[in-house]
Amino acid sequence: MSELDNAGTVDLYAEEMTLGYILEAGRLADDAVMGAAVTALGAEREVFAIAKHRCLYDAMLALFGRGEPVNLPSVMQETHTAGTLQSIGGLEALLDLYQSVPDHVEGGFAENFRYWSGAVVDRARRRGLREEGVGIVKSADDPRQETAEIYNAAFSGISHLAESRLGTSASPIYETDGKMLVRTEERYASKKALLGLSSGFPELDMLLQGIQAGDLLIVAARPSVGKSAFLTSVAADVVFRQGVPALFFTLEMSEESISQRLAAMASKIPLSKLRSGSLSSEEMTRLVATIDSHEGKPFHLSTARTMAEILSESRTMKMRDPNLGLIVVDYLGYLEGARNKDNRALQVAEY
Repeated sequence: MSELDNAGTVDLYAEEMTLGYILEAGRLADDAVMGAAVTALGAEREVFAIAKHRCLYDAMLALFGRGEPVNLPSVMQETHTAGTLQSIGGLEALLDLYQSVPDHVEGGFAENFRYWSGAVVDRARRRGLREEGVGIVKSADDPRQETAEIYNAAFSGISHLAESRLGTSASPIYETDGKMLVRTEERYASKKALLGLSSGFPELDMLLQGIQAGDLLIVAARPSVGKSAFLTSVAADVVFRQGVPALFFTLEMSEESISQRLAAMASKIPLSKLRSGSLSSEEMTRLVATIDSHEGKPFHLSTARTMAEILSESRTMKMRDPNLGLIVVDYLGYLEGARNKDNRALQVAEY
């Protein structure tokens, strides 16, 4: 397949115009355009589909990286030194690109450059999607790969493409300061005591300032000191008191055991009585009322046992309910290894 066989992933004219605008900016001694190009296109040659355009962009990046002007003479010399001048079509090809930019463009030089460079980035993203699709098909046809791992890799790859920019991710500290200040002002105005979700334990909340978005909190203690009961209590507070959806992966206890603990906490009935069934009529009435109150509450239980399954279910649940605010895994010691991964530490670290 040639470089131009798929118009959906290649825009030859956009690539030519983008490179032509950079050369024209060099003639005008406008160094800002090359900086804008790196921001918009990134510092990887693969943003261009055509091989000779990749070689040309490599030369421009090399000049820019050394702080040298990026113009027709310097690019010609750089490609000659690198031995790529003939592969890009020689001086004639460079002149064609240079002369492709109209003398007078409606909307302004910068606006037109943004338009054409944006088209180049769009096609690069489409090529990324096509490559991901091919990879998904190959994985699905491979019987050695587990379905959950295929789904997780596919979701991760597509999400990365959707969220990423091909340009630089760097930003001035002043911009980050501004975002931080806005959030701080919002918190100051709200007068909220906690920045995140409450755990239901005031002293812990004061130490953590609540369970905040993006936090990874690991509960560690000796066996039989109540880690599972503690996690169940935290999740129950988040869902039933604060109204925030939670996903609870129970690897140690059965789903029914979690249900019993939740009911015991809410109804104030001793857990031992629920397990034995020795309830008074009044306690049975309270139990039924507690169970009825759980209807429609976003407390989700899962018995997934591998990291691939946990990650897959978590992402699926987040898509179904964007307000998902807490994920609990009880606990890491009971995770089952993937088929080809015997080292649990490496398996967990990978995800």
